[in-house]
Amino acid sequence: MIDFKIDSNGIVSQYFMGLGYTQFASVANFIKNLTYQRYTNKNDILSVVKDKYGTCSTKHAILAELIAENKQNIDLVLGIFKMDANYSNAVGKVLAKYNLPYIPEAHNYLSYEGIRYDYTNPTSSPKDFEDKLITEQNITPNQITDYKVQFHKKVLQKWIDDEQQPYSLVEIWAIREECIAALSNN
Repeated sequence: MIDFKIDSNGIVSQYFMGLGYTQFASVANFIKNLTYQRYTNKNDILSVVKDKYGTCSTKHAILAELIAENKQNIDLVLGIFKMDANYSNAVGKVLAKYNLPYIPEAHNYLSYEGIRYDYTNPTSSPKDFEDKLITEQNITPNQITDYKVQFHKKVLQKWIDDEQQPYSLVEIWAIREECIAALSNN
């Protein structure tokens, strides 16, 4: 488990201390229990807490900012993994409709001393995706928006080309969105 004392004058640290949090582990537990839901304002790092919901990107970005403010050596990671029927039955149904065994999906999480930590929701675990990772790289919290999407689309295009998929990038992105909707409704 990642834990440290929160004692920075940074915006995120001060916000959580104002809510009574003094330890990272308590904040991480609070964040992972927030509802999984997309929202449009990814540029306000505190929106996750104010709105009481977020995604893997926004939840891990606020944790990464808290980590940076407190000068801890913990990385925010952008991983691309093979999202398939084993990941979720709901996703499996969508993929079956398009005759796809999997689709490369972007996911954010933290890494500390070679161990991955996933605070997306109460049941999420790195075991859900670790053995299916295609690539991963460290990013900064401000890279969860445009950079993440561009990198993800680049990986998808390579997959389409290498695997000779019968779909265009636009079509694959739409199928991916259908998978994400199925996950959200599941």
